[in-house]
Amino acid sequence: MIEQYLVGAAVGSVLAAAFVSRWQKARCSLGIARARGEFEACRESLVMEAAGHRQEIDEGNAAAAQREAEYGRVLDDLRGQADGIARLRTALDAASEAQRGCAHEAQRIAEEAARLKGLAATFERWHEQMNSLMAQNPTCMQRTRSWPPSSSTW
Repeated sequence: MIEQYLVGAAVGSVLAAAFVSRWQKARCSLGIARARGEFEACRESLVMEAAGHRQEIDEGNAAAAQREAEYGRVLDDLRGQADGIARLRTALDAASEAQRGCAHEAQRIAEEAARLKGLAATFERWHEQMNSLMAQNPTCMQRTRSWPPSSSTW
């Protein structure tokens, strides 16, 4: 009888162990399935979040490339304007030099005109004095009227 109890207890222990083992296995399977579901949900969430970040990065890179292209265009425009300014500055320097040359020439012409005006006034006075002398000396007047002189009058 004890043997029967021992065999019964052994069989009960084996059955209980098998039942506990199956119950723990089922419980672990459920935990694994739940963990797998959570893992998949987290993985999907991370994949979607990474895709969103990737899109933001791509948009940022596109915007940076666009700004860099715009920067290049602005820089080229500024270089062109700087070249234009340099050409204008050179032209302005040349025009200023030409203006100084013209001003110098105008000054020289004004001085020459003043000198000629003075000479004309002197000639005019001389001419008036000659006319006055001629009027005072009738012999001279006769000679002048018969100009060119004939060889007999001189």
